[in-house]
Amino acid sequence: MFSTSAPRALLFTTIQGHASIADSISRKLTERGWHTLTAAFEDPGLAVYRWIYRYAPKLCRIYYNAIFLPQIRSLIAFYTKKSHRKVFQKALADFPTDVIIGTSYGFDSSVLELRRTLRKEGKPVPKFINIVVDPRTFFATNLVEEADVNCVFDEEIARRCRKFRPKAVVEPIGWFVRPEFNSRISKAAIRKELGLDPDRLTLLFVAGSEGETKSAQLIPPLLALGVPIQIILACGSNQKLRDSFQPIVERYAHHSDQTFITLPFTKELYKYVRAADLLVGKAGPNSIFEAAACGTPFFATTHIAGQEDGNLEIIQEFKLGYVEEDLSKAAKLLEQIVAMPEQLEQFNDSLKAMAAYNDRAIDRLLEVLSHSRNTLTRSLSSNLN
Repeated sequence: MFSTSAPRALLFTTIQGHASIADSISRKLTERGWHTLTAAFEDPGLAVYRWIYRYAPKLCRIYYNAIFLPQIRSLIAFYTKKSHRKVFQKALADFPTDVIIGTSYGFDSSVLELRRTLRKEGKPVPKFINIVVDPRTFFATNLVEEADVNCVFDEEIARRCRKFRPKAVVEPIGWFVRPEFNSRISKAAIRKELGLDPDRLTLLFVAGSEGETKSAQLIPPLLALGVPIQIILACGSNQKLRDSFQPIVERYAHHSDQTFITLPFTKELYKYVRAADLLVGKAGPNSIFEAAACGTPFFATTHIAGQEDGNLEIIQEFKLGYVEEDLSKAAKLLEQIVAMPEQLEQFNDSLKAMAAYNDRAIDRLLEVLSHSRNTLTRSLSSNLN
């Protein structure tokens, strides 16, 4: 039972893309009258992950597959219970709560231990809502059998989760996209605000929050075409990537028909996503669904092996854009798009449908919070019709 005052939700997350999901949930719950607090932890091990992410994403498949081994999951739980303990305990002390919402497996073992202890002591136990932060192929650690509810993107991943953990309560609710990506301001107006040509074809290359580098290799050949175009490269946290493209930025600084700019990490990336005709980059789930919210098709040129395999399925299944990871073929397809940009219009209806489905994620979450054990048998396909 919730307290008699406004309900409270304590969110646990990490500093990666999971943080965007937690931020979206927190802000949307706050709009509905909730009190929220978000606690995050940056694991030192991310330094190794970040290197693999940038330079050898295919190696991630080994890690992805290993986590399905019970022994590996036990070792991870043992480690994270210690590494995350200080942040976890401080958050609980600062913010007594009705509900715990997890978007990072690093806190799960601590949450479960807390709930077991409270039950033994006969004290009220906060609900535990776990957000599975993979929309299709999922990390085994991201599904928590003991959670009151595991919230997932759609019925297909719900089916896969139930197969892996038959006792887990799993509900499809959609993907949480931060409100700023839902802007209805026209692309032309946002381009003017950003100092871009409102009428010129605009391609946004996104290196990902950790600075993936493969997609950026497609930029020089596009500029070499000599056609009117403006290209933006969002470099994330990878300053080396941005520095490497600086000579090209300078070369096109005063070009009348072509524009090329690079961006460091920015909290206003949503403006550039909205301004773009096409988003090109790694098939991260946040990027795909944020682009859909902005009505911008996605061109996936790479992905993290294992955990993001299913993201490529989603792009193709729901007609959200293109998938081509062979760079030579991707370059040819981009040339075709530049020559005939009207082909991008084929994705308009499916992008709107996906945006509408995800817009209702907060309503489904609130229903889950009110009735943790009810079955919300909504499939994504029915919601998109």
